[in-house]
Amino acid sequence: MPYLSEELYKQENAIFSNLSHDIYGITKSIWRKLGIDSEIDDGSESIFREYGVFFLLFGGLFGWMVYMSLSDLKR
Repeated sequence: MPYLSEELYKQENAIFSNLSHDIYGITKSIWRKLGIDSEIDDGSESIFREYGVFFLLFGGLFGWMVYMSLSDLKR
């Protein structure tokens, strides 16, 4: 299994970091429009800002698994 070069690893890390910051900005603006901005503490903001992409990916994966299991039950 080939290992990624350090340069490629840094580029991928920067891409995921930028994507995570973009997702955080979008959700933060939605929260402001809904008026729930004051209910969010700083700790959860920093966690979501750093790992937002992974929350989104695993949330989507979980949703897909639930959908597949429910569609199997209907058959």
